[in-house]
Amino acid sequence: MKPENKDLIKAILEHSASLQEDILDDNEQMLVSMAFILQVMARCPEFMIFSAIENFMRCDPNARSPQDRKAAGQSPPVRAFL
Repeated sequence: MKPENKDLIKAILEHSASLQEDILDDNEQMLVSMAFILQVMARCPEFMIFSAIENFMRCDPNARSPQDRKAAGQSPPVRAFL
């Protein structure tokens, strides 16, 4: 792995406690309770954080490029009409 990529990963993980807290808070707000799987994943913050980032990127249509959406068979993001 390139040294700059290793540095990026280290920089993200330096904030793992704050990121993990945000992930758990967001989950509780969305589901009104704590998902059991997140309680288990919280034992390994590195896994939990990168899994949450991956899920966010997969679920948020605005987070992906048009080429990635097309490759995944997703439609373009819906734009609100004013």
